[in-house]
Amino acid sequence: MKKEDKVVIEFPFDSIRKRTLTVVRLPNDVGYRVFIKGAPEYILHMSSKTFKEDGALVELNKDLKRKIEDSFVNDSRNKLKPLAFAFKDMDINEFNELVNATQRFTSPESKNMIE
Repeated sequence: MKKEDKVVIEFPFDSIRKRTLTVVRLPNDVGYRVFIKGAPEYILHMSSKTFKEDGALVELNKDLKRKIEDSFVNDSRNKLKPLAFAFKDMDINEFNELVNATQRFTSPESKNMIE
């Protein structure tokens, strides 16, 4: 996220969803970018692609997902608390669906509407 990005909505971490979500408006109002941070097992399950160490974007196949899951399990065994990060660009319709779905499963007290 860049400093000049306009935050549209935030859903703070809660113990049920195991993640936090922040949405920013993309430049020139071409859509939205959703940032998610949370428990790796939830984020990985929702993800279809990942960045390699060299910055290349690759599909998350079963083998790669298993390798990533194994690293999370290993971190947990070593008393580390891994976090996963993801993002997705959305148009206005996808954004509205996300907000409606998220609001159904979030208490009013845990929402922080900014816009």
